[in-house]
Amino acid sequence: MSALIAFEVGQVWMKSPTFERIITGLLERSTDPVDRDVCTDSLVMNTLWVEKIPERRKGAVLGGLWSVLSEELLSDAHDDNMTAIYQIRQLRAEMVRRYRDLLTRHLSEIGESLKANESAERLQDVVLELLDESPISQDEVRADVRKAVAAGDIALAFEVMCGWIGEGQADIQPAYFQRLAAVAEAMDVVEGALGPLERVRQN
Repeated sequence: MSALIAFEVGQVWMKSPTFERIITGLLERSTDPVDRDVCTDSLVMNTLWVEKIPERRKGAVLGGLWSVLSEELLSDAHDDNMTAIYQIRQLRAEMVRRYRDLLTRHLSEIGESLKANESAERLQDVVLELLDESPISQDEVRADVRKAVAAGDIALAFEVMCGWIGEGQADIQPAYFQRLAAVAEAMDVVEGALGPLERVRQN
């Protein structure tokens, strides 16, 4: 049975057990009554209606959802379930496309650090270089990463890029991984960015 994350236009399908695990994780970390109602209703209907989330709470709910998705990818819960990993990656990519501004505010501490850092412009160039050399084959994913970099959302772009690399079938060379690791450390996103790469990392 499949669950649904529904947007105003379009949707992302997800296997029900994965959906229940993610929404339950979001419920457990939510303290606002509105956020908890959103989670409870989603579990009952097996659907998260994103556009029905009250506007004043949408940023908090989506930010919490992004954190839960990131933690799921870092856990070993889906090691033998590539479908779940793909669907989580797909949802993250869709969230970036639709709600980049909200997610950027969720990652505001990283964003503020980058804006204050003289090397921010250099990091943009490095991320784009790594994207060009990456095994990512989907043109739309490459385009989304470029758009995020152009908008100044470097940390978000880098995490998404690493997530899609980790989902791929091609192993990455040690030298390339070390370059990714250096950028992740510079942006203080080591766990979120490098965790998904362990499956395709060559020793």
